[in-house]
Amino acid sequence: MRYLIYLFGGMLILSSCREKIDFDLNDDLPRLVIDATMSTDYKRHKIEITKTSSFYNQQEAEKISGAQVTVSDGTQNIVFNELMPGVYLSDSVAAQVGKTYQLNVTYQGESYMASSSVFPVSQLDSIVTVQEFDTIPIINEVDSTYSLGIAITEQAGLGDYYLFKYYINGFLESDTIREYSFTEDTFIDGISFDFNPLISVYQIDHDNVQSGDLITLEIHSISEDYLDYLAAVLLQTEFRQGTIFDGPASNVGGNISNGALGYFFVSDVSRASTNIP
Repeated sequence: MRYLIYLFGGMLILSSCREKIDFDLNDDLPRLVIDATMSTDYKRHKIEITKTSSFYNQQEAEKISGAQVTVSDGTQNIVFNELMPGVYLSDSVAAQVGKTYQLNVTYQGESYMASSSVFPVSQLDSIVTVQEFDTIPIINEVDSTYSLGIAITEQAGLGDYYLFKYYINGFLESDTIREYSFTEDTFIDGISFDFNPLISVYQIDHDNVQSGDLITLEIHSISEDYLDYLAAVLLQTEFRQGTIFDGPASNVGGNISNGALGYFFVSDVSRASTNIP
């Protein structure tokens, strides 16, 4: 009988500890997200504009239609026309090294602005793909990847920051931030690199390519602020462990004014190509 009394008392204690807790997830404050890039390539440049959605909403982000989008260098005003909801394109134009560009987006009576200066990029001399083999532990299978190496002379003077992207047969493979490769010149300032030793910027899985495939590498000049932004995005996404030791997740602001998210950057670009042997 004493056991039943203790058991009944314990159930009362446990049931009294249940309490509904409502978390404030800032669910009622949608914000614009502006992904805007330009380069020294002569082409039509693209700006994408969406809106954040509810934490509980699993639908695709709302694509913004009806925005007025321009970029100016102080003398030339470049208009981005709406191609489809969320996507705005310029006419063919090339940014110029040394200039500063001002983005202006107007939507529902609100203005959103950002600026970006164009820094010169170190020119790629050539690239190479080198197949490497590795044994997978436990299952003892041999896997292989292609290291994408560069030959380049890094321009003298500290303070250069670089973003790399690569293509296979003209198709962009590194099309998300998680697949970007980026670096600074702290330890490589003014140094010339060939392929000995191999300076690898990407590892390409052998299953994704075959002999004769064309590999193209781009190097973009970026600012220190944009490099910090990329690192912050990865800290909030790829580098989170999904454990109780993770800090609280938060949006990464970027350089757009008036509370918008995203980033506007304009870069100089150099590229080189090679074929898979």
